[in-house]
Amino acid sequence: MCLGFFAVILDTTIVNVALPAVGASFHAGVTNLQWVVNGYNIVFAALLLTCGALADRRGAKRVFRTGVGVFLAGSLVCGLAPDLSVLLGGRVVQGLGAALLMPASLALITQAHPEPAERTRAVASWAVCAGAATATGPVLGGLLVGMTGWRSIFLVNLPVGAIVLILLARYPAESYTTWRGVDMQGQVLGVIALAAMAFGVTEAGSHGWEGRATLLPLAAALLAIAAFVATERKVLTPLLPPSLLAHRGFMATTGVGLLLNFGVYGQVFVLSLYFQQTRHFGALTTGLMLLPFAGVTLLGPPVTGRLIGRLGARSLMTGGQLLAAAGTTVLACAGPHTPYPELVPGLFLLGLGMAATMPSMTVAAMRAAPRELAGIASGVLTAARQVGAVLGVALLGSLIADTRHAGRRMEEALTIAVGAFLLGAVLSAYGARPVPAGPGVR
Repeated sequence: MCLGFFAVILDTTIVNVALPAVGASFHAGVTNLQWVVNGYNIVFAALLLTCGALADRRGAKRVFRTGVGVFLAGSLVCGLAPDLSVLLGGRVVQGLGAALLMPASLALITQAHPEPAERTRAVASWAVCAGAATATGPVLGGLLVGMTGWRSIFLVNLPVGAIVLILLARYPAESYTTWRGVDMQGQVLGVIALAAMAFGVTEAGSHGWEGRATLLPLAAALLAIAAFVATERKVLTPLLPPSLLAHRGFMATTGVGLLLNFGVYGQVFVLSLYFQQTRHFGALTTGLMLLPFAGVTLLGPPVTGRLIGRLGARSLMTGGQLLAAAGTTVLACAGPHTPYPELVPGLFLLGLGMAATMPSMTVAAMRAAPRELAGIASGVLTAARQVGAVLGVALLGSLIADTRHAGRRMEEALTIAVGAFLLGAVLSAYGARPVPAGPGVR
């Protein structure tokens, strides 16, 4: 479960350092390169809730296995893509596979560990994979692009996926299933809202915030959101179950996940282009430059897992967001000639903040969710996180699309990321306070 989850989260960041090489290969600008990242993230985020419901309804093992197969097919298309349009199509297929795989993996882990303490450790270990994949993506991507070219970042998924399928065949148990209908109308409106919002924010980098190409998609997104809210109040099986919406702790933790990914994923996109386009480093060097962030993100979560029982998930989430804000503040001061040692503390603090926030956030969310809705709950949490990633790449990427003022634009982009982390800290401290459980809520 963890290996499959690692692979799909890895693909959200491994592409970043390959973007200049992809752009050179297909003669694509920054706006088109944003879609190489967000074509995957949008489908991943938009379909997670429906796929979480499918895991609850059809059986998590079956849905997980299907997701692995679809993800591998998309990876093969991306690795062999002859042009940018085929590459974007492959990224969409990858996103579909990721949306099927991810909630099913957490549902299987949750159901395999009924004892609370054991389940907490298992979920924390699963969450470590998310942080590890996010952090190692740019480093591994830099190594692969530097040694074998950008296509290898997709083709490397094939042997990993084969190993996942072999291990899955040795896992005999299928999860129990519950009948849960699929809200197709809400699903379609959710896809339209997210895609239109991402398109509008992305196009703002090229056409400005007052341009037609920006305002029309944003207006469509607002209309789709309004229609989504109206639909969810009427349907019998909404995408967001009332038992989850009624739990303030779960919803606040979900908001923290959105803000965390907004700041981290948007920032990794910006820093990857900063090192390669502003500092003129190669992909391999860029990956190595991000090692302080990757290293502490990899090594920190095991310590976080032990601290959750002592300090509480809410305290760790709050402290982690504050550390991430401090690190991003340091990085926001970077210029075209800033010595690299001055950037290391910022990268270290950013990684430390993510290492503290990711496992504690996941544990807090899954503790709040009813066990019989483990699949949909994990889908809601990760959907919020992926929405944050989509908006982070779209908004922060749009600010640096104008390369003539790269330094000032990068400072503006990272200042917004600081604000997201600080808002996440407030939400962690005051919004995620435990409340008495209502009917159907643990």
